[in-house]
Amino acid sequence: MIENMLLIGISDEFIDELIDKIGYDRVLNLACNYEKVKKNRDLLKSFGIKDIDNLMIKRSHLFLEEPEILLKKFSQFNIPVVVELINDDVNVIDEIINYK
Repeated sequence: MIENMLLIGISDEFIDELIDKIGYDRVLNLACNYEKVKKNRDLLKSFGIKDIDNLMIKRSHLFLEEPEILLKKFSQFNIPVVVELINDDVNVIDEIINYK
């Protein structure tokens, strides 16, 4: 099942790093939901977020959100400005996700 992570387009090395940093169970959860994870990775990349791998390590739960919900949360803001802030500090994404 973990091999589903390869369908997202990430390397074996990054899968190993994810397991080391966030744990096997969380990576397995991501692998079981690989289609949603891939859509969210692609969506965040399309916004211009540069270090998706780092974001995946630090905020793996984001990649399990419904892509439509993630898009709706981002669309409440000026996306280029927010992306620039996230590229400087990934912690900014918490404010976007938690915004009502």
